[in-house]
Amino acid sequence: MNIHLKKAALTLAGFAGLLFGMTHIAAQEGGGSESPYFHKAGATEIYSGANARTEFLLTAEESRGRFSIVDETFFPGMNSAPGHTHHFHSEVFYVISGSMEWTVGDETDTVGAGDLVYIPPGAVHHTRVLGDEPVRALMIYEPAGYERGYFSRRGLTDEQRQDQEFMAEFLHSMDVDPVRRP
Repeated sequence: MNIHLKKAALTLAGFAGLLFGMTHIAAQEGGGSESPYFHKAGATEIYSGANARTEFLLTAEESRGRFSIVDETFFPGMNSAPGHTHHFHSEVFYVISGSMEWTVGDETDTVGAGDLVYIPPGAVHHTRVLGDEPVRALMIYEPAGYERGYFSRRGLTDEQRQDQEFMAEFLHSMDVDPVRRP
């Protein structure tokens, strides 16, 4: 599989156009009418860990399953190697600030503010923060629902989190298949 990491100097208007296009296509495919949704800053639960801060701006329930949008901050030192793959959903990663190195398939590139990475289903990928500045990005998942894995993790016990076999099955059920370290 040949993946091309593309740098795009997207403006906010261009990014909004991308989202509108996704919504328009989904609506043409039988999405029907739905209620508008307004997300207010700080209105949702924020997930914070050692390496990242995650806020779900639009979920599957709010978009009728079309796509999810996540405001993500990755802290210096974050490194997701050796990576993982998703078999059923794609990801769009739009950098607002900071710098990261992304590897998708066999290709590696550095991305910064205004750059975008598209990760199709089935592509093994990983990333790491470069430098001492956090990276802030918007992530779009299509189809929606990736956030359900985050919500489900809250209910796991420490024993379950330590059980490698259980976690592999749990992650697989959330469409995350980690690359096994040799």
